[in-house]
Amino acid sequence: MKKYPSLIFLLSILITACAASPQVIQTAIAQTLSAMPSETSLPIQTAIIEIITATLSPTPLYTNTPIQTPTITLTPKPTATIPPPTQDITKTPKNEGTWLVGTEVSIGHWRAKGGDCYAVAFDANSQEQDMVTGVGSILYINSSYYSVKFVSYPDTCTWEYIGS
Repeated sequence: MKKYPSLIFLLSILITACAASPQVIQTAIAQTLSAMPSETSLPIQTAIIEIITATLSPTPLYTNTPIQTPTITLTPKPTATIPPPTQDITKTPKNEGTWLVGTEVSIGHWRAKGGDCYAVAFDANSQEQDMVTGVGSILYINSSYYSVKFVSYPDTCTWEYIGS
């Protein structure tokens, strides 16, 4: 049983010793190709010799390439933004004009600022319900009113909401 591994080893050495070296093979191929007639003998010979040389050169079974570590990018979480408080447009100061109660002008107390002002409140049938006049006058707009007309005479007047 011990004879077989020794025999295989001796055979592999013998086969390796008998094999021709790459230089011997290249020389033999070059001589063979130079004997062949060809119009473009030189480029073909060079190409074949290069192919054979490339085939005979040893290639590594693996490459020792370093492992690339992934790049991690941290993105900050968005911060919650609190929207500014919405202003109730029914309580913003009003100038001259006719305003719908509840949707354009709020129910509550309104004070005249500026020139000589007056205000008239109407019901849904356009019947006059209340009227105030004068600088600093206060009109209470209640839920039974449909619209209010603010008027300036002769200067510009502003009506400001002062509460319910």
